[in-house]
Amino acid sequence: VEHRHSPKMKQGRNLHKMQHHQGSPTGVISGKVVETMDASGYTYVCLEKNGKKTWVAAPKMKVKKGQTLSFKPGMEMVNFESKALKRKFDRIIFTEGVAN
Repeated sequence: VEHRHSPKMKQGRNLHKMQHHQGSPTGVISGKVVETMDASGYTYVCLEKNGKKTWVAAPKMKVKKGQTLSFKPGMEMVNFESKALKRKFDRIIFTEGVAN
């Protein structure tokens, strides 16, 4: 008896593969807040450390410019477009929130 995958299973597997290629895990992200904004239940934070800027998105929280924060490891997305902010990020890391 020959087993065949249904098109639905195959499509699901390809979707998983695609998502895997879009995001890659990161370590803890830390730095000084240089820019922040809220949209669609997320707080977008631009952190600067050693002259390098990194955008992070976390569940909505209170953040002030000048604060030094560390975020939990997350998934990096490349060329992410936020429709709510009408802005495209070359690179942004989605995280669960602040590291303890």
